[in-house]
Amino acid sequence: MSFRYYVSFSFQSPQGMGIAAIDFTITKRIEGASEIALIREDLARKGYAKPTVLAFSLYSEPKARNNSNRR
Repeated sequence: MSFRYYVSFSFQSPQGMGIAAIDFTITKRIEGASEIALIREDLARKGYAKPTVLAFSLYSEPKARNNSNRR
């Protein structure tokens, strides 16, 4: 199961501060600082300098997998 979020963030650029947004998929619900840290680390790996998460919003609740063998 994975959770898909809309994430807005700021970062440092050579021209000053930049603001952007991404789709971010994570295997657990964002519930605290540890999940925010994962997002910041991912943004840094993608080349954003000193990223700061400004806001996030869950697109929708994930659907449970349909297992037809389950009774």
